[in-house]
Amino acid sequence: MSNIQIIKKRKVAELKPHPKNESIYGDEDIQELAQSIKENGLSDALIITPDGRIISGHRRCKAVKLLGWETVNVIEIEFPNEAEELKALLLKNQVRRITIEQICREGIMWEAILSPKSLQRRRDKNGSQGTTRDKVAALIGLESGSTFYKGKRVVQAIDEAEKNGDIAKATRLREALNKKINSGDELREVLSYIDKADKFGYIDEAEALKKVYEENGIHAAFTSPVLTMLKKNIKSGKKQALPTQTNKENGKKQASQTQSDNNQKESDVKQSQTQHTQTQWVLAKLGQKICGSVWIASDNRSDIWDNEKLGGFSIDALPNLGIGNQSQKIVKYIDVVWLSGDNHVNAAFEVECTTSIYSGLLRLADLIALSPNLTFPVYIVLPKSRVNNVIKELSRACFKGLKLDKKCRWIFIEDLLKEWEAILKYGTVESIIEIAHSIDSFKVDNDD
Repeated sequence: MSNIQIIKKRKVAELKPHPKNESIYGDEDIQELAQSIKENGLSDALIITPDGRIISGHRRCKAVKLLGWETVNVIEIEFPNEAEELKALLLKNQVRRITIEQICREGIMWEAILSPKSLQRRRDKNGSQGTTRDKVAALIGLESGSTFYKGKRVVQAIDEAEKNGDIAKATRLREALNKKINSGDELREVLSYIDKADKFGYIDEAEALKKVYEENGIHAAFTSPVLTMLKKNIKSGKKQALPTQTNKENGKKQASQTQSDNNQKESDVKQSQTQHTQTQWVLAKLGQKICGSVWIASDNRSDIWDNEKLGGFSIDALPNLGIGNQSQKIVKYIDVVWLSGDNHVNAAFEVECTTSIYSGLLRLADLIALSPNLTFPVYIVLPKSRVNNVIKELSRACFKGLKLDKKCRWIFIEDLLKEWEAILKYGTVESIIEIAHSIDSFKVDNDD
């Protein structure tokens, strides 16, 4: 690498971010930095490669672009290879105040740089040569390679949750990690076993573990006997005792009943999927007529009702709604969103036929927590048989703290299917409110 550093001017439009930068540091807000540069100027030159790739100064470049600058001072450095370029990117960011998540993401990048030379290398007899994890931990300022490994696992869990569209889970993991790496890793394991329990049919155990976590916190759930029992059950594959050899007749009856229950569950699932698709279709028709544009969550777009694909109602890409990147991601995974022509959200709907009402409400709660000044209404759409569930969930202290019980209403699917054609013909956005309920209004309407 050349030691000669000459400051020159380059056009801002010619500069491009390093492809690894956002994966480590995210898409950060630069409003305050832009204001500071406007008032005080820019003292440090950006460091770039000759072809305009930014090594140091991504936030500054975005800030001056926001301010309308046409040129900026830069120092051009040519690196011998990609590894040296990545090292410079990481070292130049050491002075920044960053989150624990970003520190762990730096570590993952350092691990990739060091791995070709030292992956799986063990300490020598004198203990002078550390493993790759230990070296990474020293570079990013963590106490041990074990601590880095825990943080790395949480980051990978965050990325997996976001990839699967579970923004609520990713947000909880991120918040726990940025408080403390151990908390993040404990929550990762708790949520992992809740998911496994749901997947393998350990419903009671999953609900019990959720309750411990929600009422007593991460560490209580991580150290609880419920988690220990759940791990043993999943490992052994046993949920209940098998029929004894001395009671074959009862065993046959139990097996027959189990098969009958399974068939009934499959029938219920198919029915709920059909109801979910029909409800989304109705909401899509209404939104397109009343508001002009509709967004359908991507994982439902191939579903068909009345010979129409749900994706046919949806706009191709969610426009910039001006509500922040994290809030935008959450909106992206809501079942149905109504938008007017000026990219304004008129209403958002989560359809919960049989799936967890808590998960849908948590997504809406995350949205409100990130953007507390949101003005559009949010709705849970569900069968009448689940009314007690939604009231119970909205009465949780955590949701009340965000005033979700005041901001979120619910609509019964039965009422929607009864009234939608009249609303389609004569109604407005406000017509939906007329068939919606809140905790307060429902108590009044059903007061004996």
